[in-house]
Amino acid sequence: MGRKTEEVSKTSAIVEYSKANPSHGPKAIVLELKKQGIDVTREYVSSIRSKAGVSKKQKRRRGRKSVGTVGAAKGRRPAKAQSAEKVNVAIANLVEAKKFVKSIGDMAKAKQALEVLASLQ
Repeated sequence: MGRKTEEVSKTSAIVEYSKANPSHGPKAIVLELKKQGIDVTREYVSSIRSKAGVSKKQKRRRGRKSVGTVGAAKGRRPAKAQSAEKVNVAIANLVEAKKFVKSIGDMAKAKQALEVLASLQ
């Protein structure tokens, strides 16, 4: 039973000191508590501070990134803007593809025809 009260006093000492000195890190807390005769490790101090909510670090908010930083946030270059000429070519191709699908009948038949064409080449 004596061990349990000892753990509680260590925990309360860590929490009290952390609240009184929020800028001190685990290393400083261990040294200060050692002066008071309380022997704890840096890992234990970090764990107790985290559980008690008196950690020095601020937690990052999770969520979606803004539109402009999605690619850049992962170390990639942002996508290049397409020129108007390329966009017009793509639209023209889509219009032709739509005419092709309509002439064949439906999308499934168009896919089948393209697969056969690909196997012939």
